[in-house]
Amino acid sequence: MFSLRQINNWARIGSPVLALSLAMVLTALLLQLLGYDPLKVMRILFWQPWSMVGGFAAILNRAAPLTMIAMGLSFGLRAGIWNLGAEGQLIIGACAATAVALTVPLSQPILALLVMAAAGAMGGAIWGLIAAGLYLRFKSNLIVISLMLVFVAQAVLNGLVFGPWRDPSGYNYPQSAVFAPQFWLPNIDGFPLFHSAILIAVAILVGGGIVAKYSRWNLGLKLAGESSQVAAYGGFSSSHQILSTLLVGGAAAGMAGMTMVAGSLGQLSGSVMQNYGFTAILVAFLGRLSAVGIALAGLLVALLTVGGESLRIEQGMSDSFVMGMAGLILLTLVAVDGLLNRRGQHDQ
Repeated sequence: MFSLRQINNWARIGSPVLALSLAMVLTALLLQLLGYDPLKVMRILFWQPWSMVGGFAAILNRAAPLTMIAMGLSFGLRAGIWNLGAEGQLIIGACAATAVALTVPLSQPILALLVMAAAGAMGGAIWGLIAAGLYLRFKSNLIVISLMLVFVAQAVLNGLVFGPWRDPSGYNYPQSAVFAPQFWLPNIDGFPLFHSAILIAVAILVGGGIVAKYSRWNLGLKLAGESSQVAAYGGFSSSHQILSTLLVGGAAAGMAGMTMVAGSLGQLSGSVMQNYGFTAILVAFLGRLSAVGIALAGLLVALLTVGGESLRIEQGMSDSFVMGMAGLILLTLVAVDGLLNRRGQHDQ
């Protein structure tokens, strides 16, 4: 006989599968109503990216920045600290890394990339700390503050790519000059289509998972998520938690911004953000704030993105369908989790 606890644990493991299945059924019904062939759409969305040339690499390359940001955000979300400014922190990290590439005379690739990475992480962290500082000083709404700083970061980006950093030979496009070769992140040796940002994402996930499992800091975040009074009684400062989680979340987002400009782009562009910061919140929740879950959720969202591009070409669908699909998965996952938690509390 299985204990109630074992049954609940198996139910929690199986609930994402159930949520995904429910999402597929609901999406298929919607597609049928809209006049599409559900099986054909699902094949293009979920199978075609794996079967096409470079599809697996495209999925991993897309998932890398998403999982970096989501891992950084997971600590704050665990304590109920909502940092909606990861998009702005990504932008500032990308700008800081670009400043190094355009102005610092470094010739050694390893040193150049290390300085760029440090600048990107520091830029994102500082932007996160600004939000935390404003919240602690004025006791305003952290969600609003962090979100408004996204628009400020966008203004900074536009001011740079339309102003002093605009490439004079770039046909007036809002973008910087292409970086020198030593400021480009290389592909993984032996895998020319796979970007080394994937390795950085793996390192952040592993490091984040270790911190989440063994650190006293994360224990305090869990307690704060359950009860701020219990956390305070245990000696955990709410101000310190806000500062530290926005610092970590901002640094992770800034690092993701660095990998984007030093990787697939090779320059700073006015469209560098691509809503990765906002999508990462979805990834964090789909992954239940755990490193393994975030990795799987990042792959799923990246798969939806790559498959969505094929749908747009072959079926004439917009990107909003892909985002709607991801939102449907999140909604069903939350609903299933809520039912399981309510049942577990009732049984206890």
